[in-house]
Amino acid sequence: MVLLHRNSNESNSNPRSLHGSYSDDVPELSDDYYGAESRRFNKQQPSYDQKDSLQWYSRKRIPPQKSSFTLPSSHSPSFADSCLPTNTARSKVTSKKLFTVIKIMIAIALTFGCSSSGNRLRSRRKETLEFKNEMGNMHNAIEETQNLLDRLHVDFVNLHTDTIEEEEASIVSYYGIEHQGHREAASNDIINKYDGQHDDIEVLQKHIQNFHRKELHERFGPGPYYIEFEVSIEGKTNFFTLKTAPIDLMPHSIYVFMDMVHRKVWNNTVIIHMWNHIVQAAPITPEGENRRTAINGELMFPEHSDFFNHEEYTVGFSGRPGGPEFYINLLNNASSHGPGRQDHSKVLNDADPCFAKVIDGHHTVDLLRALSVRMIKDKKENGGQGFAFSSIEEARIIIPQTSLAGEID
Repeated sequence: MVLLHRNSNESNSNPRSLHGSYSDDVPELSDDYYGAESRRFNKQQPSYDQKDSLQWYSRKRIPPQKSSFTLPSSHSPSFADSCLPTNTARSKVTSKKLFTVIKIMIAIALTFGCSSSGNRLRSRRKETLEFKNEMGNMHNAIEETQNLLDRLHVDFVNLHTDTIEEEEASIVSYYGIEHQGHREAASNDIINKYDGQHDDIEVLQKHIQNFHRKELHERFGPGPYYIEFEVSIEGKTNFFTLKTAPIDLMPHSIYVFMDMVHRKVWNNTVIIHMWNHIVQAAPITPEGENRRTAINGELMFPEHSDFFNHEEYTVGFSGRPGGPEFYINLLNNASSHGPGRQDHSKVLNDADPCFAKVIDGHHTVDLLRALSVRMIKDKKENGGQGFAFSSIEEARIIIPQTSLAGEID
C-alpha cells in the first residue's frame, strides 16, 4: 500500500506538491520539463503579427458570401438608394421625437407671445381709461373756465356801456378799488385774466387733439376715412359717401364722428328738412325716440381750421361745443358759419366744426335739398308744417373702390 504523507519542505520547494509528496513509483516532474512544455505551447500559438497575417490570408483567399439581394438590371440611383436596407423604424422614432420637440417649442413661443401681447393690451387699456378720465376732468374744467370767461366778458362789455356809471359802484367794490378814477385798471385786470385763461384753454385743447389723433391712427389707420350713408328719401333708397378732413386739421371732431359711426349710432336715425341752406342729421329714430343723451357724441370744444371751411357739400357739427347732430351744407356757408358769425359764437369768436365733405352721391344731396325747399315753399304758400324727415338706414366705414379714386382725389 502506497502511503501519502505531507512534507512541508517538499511542498514549499515543488509547486506540483500541494498536499504532500507521491511515492517512488510516481515520477517527479522537474523544472526543465515545465520549461519545455511552456515553450512548446507558446510555439503553437501564433503571435499578433502572425494572427494579422492569417486573417489577411483568409480574407484574401476566401471569397465573400454573395448577398441574396440583387438590384434590377435597369434602375436609377434613386431607386437603388430606396432599395438599400435601412433602419426605418429607428428613423421614424427619431423623426417623431424631433417633431414633438418642435411642437413643444412652438407652443411655448406662442404662449409667451400671447402672454406678452395680453400684458401690453391690458396696460394700454388701463392707460386709455386713465386718460379718458383725465379728459373728462379736463372737459369739466374747460366748461367751468368758459363759463367764467363768459361772465368776465359780460363784465368787460358793461364797462363800455352807457350804464357804466350806474354799475360803477358795484364794480369798484367787487375789484377792491377805492375811487372811480381806477376804472381803466379794472378793465385791464379783466382783460389780463381773460387772456391768461384763454391760453390755458388752448393748451388743454392741444392735449385733447394730440390724444385723439393718436387714437385715430390706432383704431382706424392714418386717414382720411370714408363713410357711406344709405338713406331713404320719400321711400326710395339712395347713397352718398363722406371723406373726412385730414386728421392733422380736425382730429378731435373726426374722432368723435368716427367713434359714433363705429358704434352704429347713426343707424335708423333721421335727417331733418327744415332749412334751405342745410339738412341736419339727428339721433332720433323714425318712430320718434330721442337717443341723444345715450350716445355720448358731444365735442369737448368747438374745433376749427381755416383750411377746411363750410363750403357746399361739406359736413359740420351744430351747436356748442358741437355734436352729436351734424349737417350737410347745401350752400357755401363759410360767411355765416365761420368764426364769430353766429349769435352763440360771438363771445368767444368760435365756429361750427367742419370735418368732412360729400365726395360721391351729390345727386342724393340734391334730392335732400329739393325736399327741404319744397317743405319751406309749402309752409309759405299753403301754411304747411314746413318740415319733413328722411331716414338714415345705415352708416358704415368703407374702403373706396378704384372707380371712385379719381373723384376722391
